[in-house]
Amino acid sequence: MTDRAAAIAAAIADQISQGTYPTGTQLPSHAALCETYGATRPTIQEALRLLHHQHLITSSQGIGTFVARTAPPTINRTPSPHREPTHPIEPPVITRVTLADIEAALLDLDPGTPAFAVSRLVMDVETRVRALHRILLPYPTAAAHDDAALTTPSTSPAELYTALARHHRRLTWWETITTRTATPDEAIALQIPRRSGHVLITTRTTRGRRDTPLLLEHTTSSATAATIAYRLTSAPTTARTKTT
Repeated sequence: MTDRAAAIAAAIADQISQGTYPTGTQLPSHAALCETYGATRPTIQEALRLLHHQHLITSSQGIGTFVARTAPPTINRTPSPHREPTHPIEPPVITRVTLADIEAALLDLDPGTPAFAVSRLVMDVETRVRALHRILLPYPTAAAHDDAALTTPSTSPAELYTALARHHRRLTWWETITTRTATPDEAIALQIPRRSGHVLITTRTTRGRRDTPLLLEHTTSSATAATIAYRLTSAPTTARTKTT
C-alpha cells in the first residue's frame, strides 16, 4: 500500500463519513477519481481495495462501486484536559508551504492553499519511543479564529487543540494508519534497527463545528516499537486514543 493510495482512501472515507457520498450511492468512475486526485488508475484501484477491506464500499461487476449499506462505526474523540505525551528532542522546524493535492482533499481546501508546517522530532515520555510529528495548519484556519495560539506557528499541539476547542467546543478526528519501509533519514532519526526498517504513519484530520476540517497531523514512528489503541463507539460518544 503506497502512501498516496492510503491518503486517497482516507479522503474518500472522509467524504463518506460526512455524507458527501451517502449510503448506497455510486462513487465516481475510476477515470473521474483519477482526475480528481491527480492519480494513476493503479493508485485509485489500490485505494478502492483498501476501502473494500474496511467494508466502506462494495462493487458490482459491470455496474460500478457503491457506498456500503452498513458501514462500520467511525472513530470519534472529544477533547479532554490535554496532556503532552511527548517532549521535543529538537526545536521545531517551521516552514510555510502550500498544500499538495491529497492534503488539500483531506482538508476540503484547494491545492496550493498556503499553510504553516511545524515539524518536530519527539520522544514518548514513558516508553522513550521516538516519532516524527508534523502539523499542517492552513492559513484559512488561522485567519478564521481571533486567537493568538492559532497564529503562532510554534504553538504546541496541546495548545493548538485547546485553542480550537475554545472556538468549536467539540472536536472530532478522522485517522488513517499505514505502514511502509523507512527512508534512510527516518531510520536514523527514529533509531530504527536495519532489520526492522518499517514505519507506522498516522494521518489525522481534526474537525470542528459542522464537521469543518481544521488541521492535519502526521505522526511517523517505528512500526516495531509503536502500539496504537482505540476505543471504538458506534455513536458520537467519548473515545480515547493513546499512542505509546
